[in-house]
Order: sequence, then C-alpha cells, then structure tokens
Amino acid sequence: VTLPCACGETASLELTAAELLAFARDRAAGRTELDVGGVRVRIPVGRDQLRWLELGRARASDADLARGVLSQLAGGVALEDADLPAIERALAEADPLVDFQIDSSYPDCGAALHAAVDLEAIALGRLRRVQRTLIEEVHALASAYHWTEEQIVALPAWRRGEYLALTGRGRS
Repeated sequence: VTLPCACGETASLELTAAELLAFARDRAAGRTELDVGGVRVRIPVGRDQLRWLELGRARASDADLARGVLSQLAGGVALEDADLPAIERALAEADPLVDFQIDSSYPDCGAALHAAVDLEAIALGRLRRVQRTLIEEVHALASAYHWTEEQIVALPAWRRGEYLALTGRGRS
C-alpha cells in the first residue's frame, strides 16, 4: 500500500496475508457474538453475505438494507434506526479486515497518517494480474508447443517459466 503525504513524500507499507490474518484473529479472539447495548449480535459468516446479496437484489434502500442485515445478525430482532450505528461500529471492530484502517505517522516528516485500505480491491487486483499472466503463459506455450491449456496449467510454474524462456517469450 502506498500513501501520499502532504510533504510530497510517499509512504509505503507492506502487509502479508499472514500478518493480516494474525491481526484479525487477535481482534476477534474467538468471539462469535457481541453484546451491543443489550442486543446480542452474531458476527457474520459467509452464508450471511449470500443473504445480503439477496436483500440487495430486492432493491431496498440503504437504510432498509442495513436494518435487514443487522436484524438477521441479531436473530431477527426488530432494530431501531438509533441502534444501527453502534452495532455497525462493534462489528467493524470485531472484524477489522472488512473496514481496514491504518493509523500511523509518516517516517520522514512525522505527519499523522490515517487511511482506509480496501483489502478486497487489492486482493482482487492481484488475482487479476496472476490470472492475466497465466493466460499469457498458456497462449505462448500453446502457440509454441501446441499443448492444451490443461497440460500447460498442470505444469509447475518453474517448468512453465523454463519452457517460456526456451521460446524466447518469457522469464529465464
């Protein structure tokens, strides 16, 4: 992640997947439920995301969507609008990777650094680049050797690299 500073410098921060997972585990501490002002709220799981997609397809307003999602997590309890912000904050704190924030300072000038980092966008961007590279490798090797995609993908990456180098189209 690179972040510009008002002083003109750019701070660069590298976080590994292992560091992010350890951070999330430490924050969640094995909790599956939260108590938010007397309302028991379950921490979301994957199937909740599928339900939320269905709610979103129903073209509900943002407020109705948030109320429906949080009501599901509260076991179907009808929630008041005033309850929603506190529940949203508690959930964000319980799963910090969803709304990942960096709070630090720039090393050169000491200016405060506060930035939201879209981890999902970063991961999807990286996956797109890896996918594009694999497609280019398959194309080059299929063109040179007339192998099928299945045969090429079955090769270990280091061997694909060696064959690409031999064709003059890839890394050596």
